[in-house]
Amino acid sequence: MKIVLPNGDITPLQVVARIGTQTCSGCHQFSDGADLGGKSALRDGTKWPNKANGDLQSPPPDRTNHPPMAFTQESERKDDLREAISVSKNGKKGDRYAISMTTECLLDGREKFMRQALGLTPPPAVDHCEVPKK
Repeated sequence: MKIVLPNGDITPLQVVARIGTQTCSGCHQFSDGADLGGKSALRDGTKWPNKANGDLQSPPPDRTNHPPMAFTQESERKDDLREAISVSKNGKKGDRYAISMTTECLLDGREKFMRQALGLTPPPAVDHCEVPKK
């Protein structure tokens, strides 16, 4: 059985997977890499970010991408420190704790909405919601 939608069809199991992403356990563990459906002629469908795998592109020190995180949405490990997003008073970038791919993905959407609402320039075209292919 499929549910026909204008932007692509989804199955009942994909509906349940979408609901699961909105729960505590969905964000923390059980939805990693879930198939959320929506496959159409224009796209391959939607997958929930897989924070358990992360998206590190090279061995340390990859300070831009996301380290694997099994349960939490942020890491306080010294090995996982990332470059700060903005500069401090001394004009240099410091360190910040790493956040998961899932959190970064959700923050991208909020940033886009806030920029539009405030009449600011669009954010850079970085898609943290894209699930990297392994």
